[in-house]
Amino acid sequence: LILGAYRLAGVGITTAVASLGILVPILVAWCFWSEPMTHWRLAALALLPVAMVLIRPLRQQVSHLTWKADVALAAIFLNYGLMSTLHKAVSIYAPAADSAAETFLFLQPRQLVYGASLFLVAAVCSVGYTFYRRGRCGQVELALGSIIGISNVLATMCAVVGLSIIPAAVFFPTL
Repeated sequence: LILGAYRLAGVGITTAVASLGILVPILVAWCFWSEPMTHWRLAALALLPVAMVLIRPLRQQVSHLTWKADVALAAIFLNYGLMSTLHKAVSIYAPAADSAAETFLFLQPRQLVYGASLFLVAAVCSVGYTFYRRGRCGQVELALGSIIGISNVLATMCAVVGLSIIPAAVFFPTL
């Protein structure tokens, strides 16, 4: 999905729209989990769409975005927002602050199972997509994918721990 959006809309626009997806978990945390939302935080959130408009190129683009690019960007926005909301939900429903349970690197067993399940599904989908596209997976691709995967796992686990300590309205924009 990300590679398709890069191709259709460009890296800059895709990255900006994906980053704007932080609005979803912040508003969900405020509405459903009663996270505190000060006037300053609301003002900061209101500036995010304004910032999106202000980063547009100064000169007219040669081509305009197609409806396919719009659909891809909307999917990227929702994907990032829902993914981040899921991480916040894990920090709510599988909290790391339970002193009675044994932890591993600040993570409780339920959170570790979440991370392992998430990346097992991602690995199966990636391998399936590779076979579908009839791609080859040599040692270089396997090493690069492993490094990226491990980095992604660590970032996700840090996000789950961070969201259990810091409100979403502070954590996501800071990230």
